[in-house]
Amino acid sequence: MGDDNHGEAALRVERALTALDELSDRLRRVDELKETVAALVVENASLHRDNIRLARALTAGSTDGYDVRSTLTASQEKARLYHQQVQDLLEAQTESESKVLELEELNSSMMSMYVSSFQLHATLDLPEVVRVIEEILVNFIGARSYAVLLTDEDGSFRVAAENGLEGRLPQAGIRPRGVLAEVLGSQSAYVHTSSRPAREGILAAVPLLMGRNIVGALLVFSLLAQKDRFLKNDVELFSLLGGHAASALVSARLYGRADRKVRTLQAMLHLLEEPEAEE
Repeated sequence: MGDDNHGEAALRVERALTALDELSDRLRRVDELKETVAALVVENASLHRDNIRLARALTAGSTDGYDVRSTLTASQEKARLYHQQVQDLLEAQTESESKVLELEELNSSMMSMYVSSFQLHATLDLPEVVRVIEEILVNFIGARSYAVLLTDEDGSFRVAAENGLEGRLPQAGIRPRGVLAEVLGSQSAYVHTSSRPAREGILAAVPLLMGRNIVGALLVFSLLAQKDRFLKNDVELFSLLGGHAASALVSARLYGRADRKVRTLQAMLHLLEEPEAEE
């Protein structure tokens, strides 16, 4: 199941790289548009000069053998059309450049997140895994106040790590409701990307899933000063983090249980060996 999560994450990164290549091509086409815009601007200026000359000729009453008024009207219409084309091309250029920058930022963040996520799998110590999750939340997501929740055997949640909540959540026995209950039911993340107030003050709620099994959840309540709100790109980052974090948490829990059983068996064997040693 962990391999599936890695494969899915790798596929997301591959898709991001492919999209980046496509937008890089669009950026090259933007350069061509710039040349077209420059040519249109020059032609528009020439038409403007012609309009001035025609207007002067019309005012002076000199027609030079042709209908100055109709020629002026046609020239003005042509100038208007050129001006509209210039505006359209400039808007297309701005939009393309914006999308390129947005995807480059997403690609950089996802690559950094993908590399950092391997830290989650570099240890089988549960507290260390939780600590790495906190680092990713702060460094890559930009979370200031947050909570990392883990499931207990009775189906409730407990706080494994938190920052800046000041008693907002109980440490254990948390029963899902509101936004948390919705994301757990739908098994999809909720990320608040608008400028309107967030529901229940929760900017992001991300279920930690191993297959369809809920391992825990991430809640973000506020962001660092340099980040005013989440963007659409953050949805992908949360999805990537959720899959890796769940896999690492399950591995750490299983290892912890196995380690405790081994220690118990070793203690029992030690007790059984002691009477034989005394005889």
